[in-house]
Amino acid sequence: MALLAPFLIHGAAFSKTFDVGSLLCRIRSYISTCNKNGRDIMDSLKNAIKGDPFIPESI
Repeated sequence: MALLAPFLIHGAAFSKTFDVGSLLCRIRSYISTCNKNGRDIMDSLKNAIKGDPFIPESI
């Protein structure tokens, strides 16, 4: 994966704080889990935003 660097949101620079870094790690982990289970990434993200996330049957 690409190195995560400071990024821009609505013109304001946000550096990697604990909260932002934690959120990005959770998203990357969710994408990785969906990918490993053969799910379509974009559909999985859309469903998660709508409140119906993909949850693997066995952990």
